[in-house]
Amino acid sequence: MLSILTKLYEDQSGAAALEYGLIIALISGVIIAVVRATGTTVSSMFNIVGF
Repeated sequence: MLSILTKLYEDQSGAAALEYGLIIALISGVIIAVVRATGTTVSSMFNIVGF
């Protein structure tokens, strides 16, 4: 029983998946921020031109 608990404690596969998830969330957040900023700029440019 102790050996099973030791193996579960030493298993690092879940940590890698968590790290990948955090990286994906960070990249997604940056992409969303850039798209929002670009969209606002483009929208205001079209408003100035009169389209």
